[in-house]
Amino acid sequence: MHYDTGLHQLIFTQFYKNGITLIDSNFDKIENIKTIDTVIYGMTKGGSYRENNNIIYSNNTPQFIVNSYSCVDPGYIY
Repeated sequence: MHYDTGLHQLIFTQFYKNGITLIDSNFDKIENIKTIDTVIYGMTKGGSYRENNNIIYSNNTPQFIVNSYSCVDPGYIY
């Protein structure tokens, strides 16, 4: 999360999909915008394992990070 001093907005870059959320100083959502990548959601696969004679269902593939780093220059996000 960053604060843009030029636009006076909080900028939240989503890690697991291509999205940026703009929030005003009252924490009201202004808008969602998409990044230029083409990933909508990370692909995961469900799975199961046995523990103490019980079957446990879980996500057995980790999500991959789409946007790991971001920075803000007044009026721009990189």
